[in-house]
Amino acid sequence: MGSGFGAVHKGEFMKLHRISAATFACAFLLSACQQGDPAEEKEDEEVAPIPVETSKPIRGDVLAVYSGTAPIEAFAEADVIAKVEGEIREVLVEEGDAVEQRQVLARLDGDRLRLELNESRARLNKMQREFERNKELSEKGLLSEGDFEKIRYDLEALQAAFNLASLELDYTQIRAPIPGVVSERYIKLGNTIRVGEPMFRVTSFIPLVAYMHIPEREFRQISAGQPVAIDIDALEGIEFFAAVTRVSPIVDPGTGTFKITI
Repeated sequence: MGSGFGAVHKGEFMKLHRISAATFACAFLLSACQQGDPAEEKEDEEVAPIPVETSKPIRGDVLAVYSGTAPIEAFAEADVIAKVEGEIREVLVEEGDAVEQRQVLARLDGDRLRLELNESRARLNKMQREFERNKELSEKGLLSEGDFEKIRYDLEALQAAFNLASLELDYTQIRAPIPGVVSERYIKLGNTIRVGEPMFRVTSFIPLVAYMHIPEREFRQISAGQPVAIDIDALEGIEFFAAVTRVSPIVDPGTGTFKITI
């Protein structure tokens, strides 16, 4: 009786085991079906189209650009220095005036130099007459060649002295050494100026230049003649175009840069 019970009990356990496995399998399949439903719903949702624009390909330049900052300077600038001393009698230009080369900017008192020039002229004229008179004597053999040569040298010395006096008088006319614009005036009417003192500064704005120091890794990429676009802070929105005119062949070992002139 115990064996029958055991057999019956065993059969019931096996049945229950099979039912439990089938139930688990169904539950697993049901779970799998439930997980797929949201994905199918998302696929069914409408997606808004994205507008696109198409164009034909074109051929263009591939550019390598280097940018940096540098101050813009005048290519030529000169201080007008007094070469003789004297009182300033006239000031003929002001700051901002355009001037030509050799144009008179101011005049100094030249009374003393004018008197010295007149004295030098009188001595020169006297020696010229003496030279002509002794020249006739030399041609007639009445004057030794040595004495005549001495008179010739004296005449040349007086001629040089006259030229120097004339030059110093001309220095009272203060002239512009270069064409440009008067950027600074250091003098006032009535001042007494001494030799070597600055009187004006003349600046030439044609052309303007910029000196830029470029890292040495860009050395092979930059050469004379290349175009340069310039943006100036004070003139925002306006672009200027220039060119590289010189490239220094020397790399500064301290900074690892080389200089270019734009």
